[in-house]
Amino acid sequence: MQPKNSYFTSDNCLILPPFNLRIYTLADFNRAIHLDVKNGWYRYYRAQIAYLLHQEDAFACDMDEAIELTKSARASSSNEDENWVLDFNLALYQLFRMDYTEAWRLYDQLIATCPSLLSVRSVLEAVSDLLTVQRRNELAPHIQEQLCTRIAELEQSGASDK
Repeated sequence: MQPKNSYFTSDNCLILPPFNLRIYTLADFNRAIHLDVKNGWYRYYRAQIAYLLHQEDAFACDMDEAIELTKSARASSSNEDENWVLDFNLALYQLFRMDYTEAWRLYDQLIATCPSLLSVRSVLEAVSDLLTVQRRNELAPHIQEQLCTRIAELEQSGASDK
């Protein structure tokens, strides 16, 4: 038996009691999306909530929108640092959708070529966070291994935390 007001797991997702906390969080992301309609990251977070609440249609819709918004931002960006962030976000979104083929393709290319130690560390944190929500994601642990290897390579080469 789980203690009252504690975290507990159900199948492959984490449930966050109390229930009104989930509603407040969902309302928070709805407001953020309303204020910044072109931000895919907020839709990704709202999709996590839909996933946790087993709202498959809302999950799929928010993930599709997050991907389209990020692709659009990437197409109009000429900032190299921003492009790394957007490309890694696309990979993360595919991973969360469990489109393993596309996620693996993107991560494999990005991890091998990303020159920024700080970026790779941020991506490792994002993948670890994803596993908090989607505990049985089969590809995420392999991505984590690749990221740790890349961090070690960058540290050995003397890469800065740029």
